[in-house]
Amino acid sequence: MKNILFTLLISCGCLIGLMSNANAQTDKQYELSCKNGDLASCDQLAYLYQEGTAEIPQDSAKAIEFYSQACNANYAESCTNLGYLYRYSTNIEQDNNKAFTFYKKACDLGNMTGCNNLAFLYHHGEGTDQDTQQAFKLYELACNGNESSGCYNLGNMYQEGDSVKQDVPKAMALYAKGCNNEHASSCNNIGYLYDNGEGVTQSYTLAAKYYKQACDLDESVGCYNLASLYEEGLGVRQNYAKSKELYQKSCALGDEDSCSAYADLYSNGY
Repeated sequence: MKNILFTLLISCGCLIGLMSNANAQTDKQYELSCKNGDLASCDQLAYLYQEGTAEIPQDSAKAIEFYSQACNANYAESCTNLGYLYRYSTNIEQDNNKAFTFYKKACDLGNMTGCNNLAFLYHHGEGTDQDTQQAFKLYELACNGNESSGCYNLGNMYQEGDSVKQDVPKAMALYAKGCNNEHASSCNNIGYLYDNGEGVTQSYTLAAKYYKQACDLDESVGCYNLASLYEEGLGVRQNYAKSKELYQKSCALGDEDSCSAYADLYSNGY
């Protein structure tokens, strides 16, 4: 089975459901609100340009313009989003140094997603010198601020004994905090610990429960792991059809191992 390691986030939770037909504003309305000093509208407009929609062509330059406008006015979410854009966008030249600068500003302004992402850069020495102790402190800060990815990443450090004394029960508690907030990778890793009997009594039944939670949240690795249990009949009744269905879902979510496993079942007549 597969464990999942460290993650970053984009701080755009405010945009969930943004483009529903009933409530979506036009880019012109957001632009007018932004000009009138509504920084959240600047942030949302930037996101629309970052991603592009049927009505708004993708335009990274405009995304940077509006994120920068809000970030310069100390709107923390936009600073985080600028950092994410410079770290990951394929439409501009990636720049980890700029990502570090904007994540740090966001974190200093109290944005816990920014703190988590800043920790990730410290952890991996990207855009700054590697400093795993600083990463640990920032993951902990983010977790205490109810940023689920901070809890998850901190849990990884405890699970692996990475710059801290290995403590799998502590990792489990941190994953549980994330999973309770519907952080899919946290649910998967609880399943992994039960699956392998790491720090807990091995239980394929509980592993299946948490893998299912992860899969229901569209975590491809959770779907893969649950499919493997159905294929082997561990913790669940053996069911090749269900296993194949889950491998197919995981494959569609981008997990290449699942694509291969699905093909194997298909070629064997299942």
